[in-house]
Amino acid sequence: MKQTVSAVALAALSKLARGKTRKVAQKLQLAEQELNTANIALMDALPPKVKDQVTDALEKSQSAEEKVREASDELEVVTELLTLQEGEEAEQARDAREGAALPQAGGKSGHGAHSVMAHIKDQARGKPG
Repeated sequence: MKQTVSAVALAALSKLARGKTRKVAQKLQLAEQELNTANIALMDALPPKVKDQVTDALEKSQSAEEKVREASDELEVVTELLTLQEGEEAEQARDAREGAALPQAGGKSGHGAHSVMAHIKDQARGKPG
């Protein structure tokens, strides 16, 4: 039963993490859009002489925009991985529940196989079982 509880706890944590990653992804997308809008507005509004003076700042801002875009893309991958993991954990929990419902033989897996094999060999030799 402990395995099922831990699988359920892991599934809940995965679901929580997936939800958090989606929220962060939304914030990153919004930040990317705002940076892009700000960069365009700055480039359009500045006279050519001033543009030369603030080129470094604009390049850094565009670099930040690119990093936000990359982080957003990576976060999408993480979200997908969490979704896959959550599905896998749910499947494992289901398998554990179904396995727990199956009758267990003697409790020592494999120990009964030796006597069964001996019985089969005896029957093959013609000895009564």
